[in-house]
Amino acid sequence: MDAAVVALALLLGAVLAARMNQPQPAGSRPGAEPRRGDPARLDYRDLLDPNDAGAGRGGGDPDEVILRVGAERAGALRALTFDEWDGRRWRRSSPLAEDRSSRGFVPVPNEGFPFRGELSEQTIRIEASYAAVAVGTPRVLSYWAPGGAAVAADGTVRFLPALGEGAVYSAQTSWAPATADQLRAAGVVLPRGPVGPAGPVGGEGGTGDGPSAAARELARRLTAGAGSDYDRVRALADHLAARVAVDDDLGALAPGADPVDEVLFGTGRATPARLATTLAVLVRAVGLPSRVATGFLPGERPFFGGDFVVRARHAHAWVEVPFAGIGWQPFDPSGRIAAAEGHDSLWSRLRRAWARYWPALVLVVVVLGVLGARRLVLRRRRLAARPWAARFFVRLVRLGAARGRPRPRPRHPPSTPPPSPGGCWPTSDWWRWGGS
Repeated sequence: MDAAVVALALLLGAVLAARMNQPQPAGSRPGAEPRRGDPARLDYRDLLDPNDAGAGRGGGDPDEVILRVGAERAGALRALTFDEWDGRRWRRSSPLAEDRSSRGFVPVPNEGFPFRGELSEQTIRIEASYAAVAVGTPRVLSYWAPGGAAVAADGTVRFLPALGEGAVYSAQTSWAPATADQLRAAGVVLPRGPVGPAGPVGGEGGTGDGPSAAARELARRLTAGAGSDYDRVRALADHLAARVAVDDDLGALAPGADPVDEVLFGTGRATPARLATTLAVLVRAVGLPSRVATGFLPGERPFFGGDFVVRARHAHAWVEVPFAGIGWQPFDPSGRIAAAEGHDSLWSRLRRAWARYWPALVLVVVVLGVLGARRLVLRRRRLAARPWAARFFVRLVRLGAARGRPRPRPRHPPSTPPPSPGGCWPTSDWWRWGGS
């Protein structure tokens, strides 16, 4: 077999083997029993603490696979929300109670907002060693969990008992992206029902310590010309996006340092969690409710399709603001959610495949080029070894064919080959010369 064919076959075999060796899509393994989680092992919830200095690193391997998500489209995966800010740390006002458990089908409260949009199904397979809470797109209608689950008022679902590696659950979601005009017309509304106020801080209708006077003045100045609640939030988010660089590897804050002032007037760098904290506090400083949500970016879909692969480095934090009749809307000053949701195109997959496999592709091109050059050299050597009359005859036939006068092929080949290369026929396969 030609060496080029062998090289291509080996390359395709390696790609197919890697594809076949991937874990099967979530829920596709018949008879697979989910393993229960061990509380002594790492919970991916550890990656989602908005007060963590690492903000998504968790001290582990950033390339560790956490989840595999079967979904039609890319979307951020929300796990927890935090709505109580004391000036230093975030806390949840909606505890994960253990007495309200259900088995199998788990409806999720809508937090007082109607669900609209196209229904979609997500299937999530846990690859981490331990998982205590569910993740899903922000508008989850219900979960199906293999065991019991407790549902908090903000829609957070806690597995009872916790799930381990290999467990599979599903989520029914509603995709209802709102346009900027719809959000401007709706306006921000204070959440109703069991959800905490999640409202302003610093003596303007909420609890907790507010931002410094300098941060409050900056927030008022940035939103002075805004014509709607949406434009006020957007102005604050755009300011942070333009002025603050995102850095996942920042160390812990100095003792007593104000996290918001550190981002606004300090180094100009922030982890995604600190950036989300800053935006949430500034939104509250202008009298609007907000909360911080933590979860994961959509992950990356393999080149040949399949489930989204979510790794530890995809842990993320963003801000959510409630709009009347629409619900909690995400605002991400880091821009990572929008960038990740756009990475599912074929062009993006090609770029990721090139970035990962370019050494192998370059090697294949070099090998094919060497083989092609070698074949060309051998062909010219064989042609040069023929008698001058045979070479002249071949050239004459080719010139005639190029000018529309091809040499007609004989109907039948001769019964016996020519006696020698210098005989009547240049080679034993003489009929090829007619159309060459």
